[in-house]
Amino acid sequence: MKKITFLLMALFSTTAFADALNYNYVQFGYARTSLDFDTESLDGNGWDLSGSAAINENFHVVAGYNKTGFDFDIDQTVYGIGLGYSKAIADNTDFVATASYLKAKIDLPAGFMSESDDGYGASVGIRSMVSDKVELAGAVDYAKIADSSDTGFSAEALYHVSDAIAVGLEGAWSDGSSTYGAGFRVYFGN
Repeated sequence: MKKITFLLMALFSTTAFADALNYNYVQFGYARTSLDFDTESLDGNGWDLSGSAAINENFHVVAGYNKTGFDFDIDQTVYGIGLGYSKAIADNTDFVATASYLKAKIDLPAGFMSESDDGYGASVGIRSMVSDKVELAGAVDYAKIADSSDTGFSAEALYHVSDAIAVGLEGAWSDGSSTYGAGFRVYFGN
């Protein structure tokens, strides 16, 4: 469960910025995940749907859903909801923190038990608009599900095609797991 716990962090650490950046968005993505255990590894492909909605200048609500299918007919479903905080620390650069309630379910092949647990995640990072079109972010992420916890690092690069659409790449890494993904974000409001 520890390896799965880290995957939750990447899903719920994504937030948007204040100031020139919009906190109101819906994001869809595809990801490839690899979990390395002592003698085996699991690889999986999945998709996620997440979003953010501004409450005021510094606070926003975050939510997300993720479905990943791994080798050996193992499926993972994760969802969560949380609160984000941002504070400008320089022009177009924010300190960003989130805290989320998380729910994870692991479905094993027929004849084996499935497991469902809940917990929480937290993320602290920096996000910056480094040019008119390019947004970069990095965070330290923590998640605890049941008796398992993990700390890792996540990074994201977005290219703003327009004021309403961005496309990007992201990655998340912790002890024994890595995730690489691509997706797009649609902004609404401001």
